[in-house]
Amino acid sequence: MTVKATIASIEKARAFDAEDMFRLYSHYYDNISKNKFFDDLSMKQWVILLRTKSGTLSGFSTLQLISLDIGGVPHRFLFSGNTIVDENSRMSLALAGSFGHVMMMLLDRYGEKNIHWYLISKGFRTYRFLPVFFRRFYPRFDQITPEISGKLISAVSIAKFGRKYDCEKNIIRMDGETDWLKPEHAIIHPGRLNNPHVAFFISANPGYKTGDELACLADIDHGNINENVIRAIKSTRVEWDV
Repeated sequence: MTVKATIASIEKARAFDAEDMFRLYSHYYDNISKNKFFDDLSMKQWVILLRTKSGTLSGFSTLQLISLDIGGVPHRFLFSGNTIVDENSRMSLALAGSFGHVMMMLLDRYGEKNIHWYLISKGFRTYRFLPVFFRRFYPRFDQITPEISGKLISAVSIAKFGRKYDCEKNIIRMDGETDWLKPEHAIIHPGRLNNPHVAFFISANPGYKTGDELACLADIDHGNINENVIRAIKSTRVEWDV
């Protein structure tokens, strides 16, 4: 399905965009609060919007840039918030390509040093973005998280979520205060477990069905972005409204 991709600042996003986002999100998630959804949206800087030719919203992802000094060194974390793509549009590269355009914008603006993607995941599909697009990312099934990466994950997780972050388990425990995938959309078919990344996600975040989030990190630099991202960027034309 052909979709139109727009990257908009939260200030430029229109009221009906937010309503459409909530409507699409609530189709896939339970325990969702409209007030909390809109409050969360107001804390973000950008939103990726995907629309079909008819104008129907088929996906979105909210983004926030978090700046922190860690050990006296400035770091920037691109935080991915609420994200969903309608199941009829999941074969499209538009979301990945749009996200890639945002990463390129940050690299042009700040250079390649100390910029990271901070991803929290309560669904295996979200976690799967990491191995598909990055060469190095953590946590992962086949490597121990390096000490520096672990410190970065802990620092940004505590800054963003405070006491909800379980440092020992690297889990943000929402305690029923947030949403989670509806049961029919959270099903992991047995064949998926043959994928070591999916199997790792389930073992690392056993509470994903009730909204627990696995905290993850990937460095944003040209050497860490693989050919899948480059291909998605080249195939995705975006409209900027920032």
